[in-house]
Amino acid sequence: MKENHVLSGSKPWQIPQGFVLWFKDGNIQNCELSN
Repeated sequence: MKENHVLSGSKPWQIPQGFVLWFKDGNIQNCELSN
């Protein structure tokens, strides 16, 4: 299940699944973290 969140500015969004989404200037970077 993927949820798209729109945030203003560049801010790291932490998801309980162990994934960190970086929103920067409309660019979404998916960083997988080994929890």
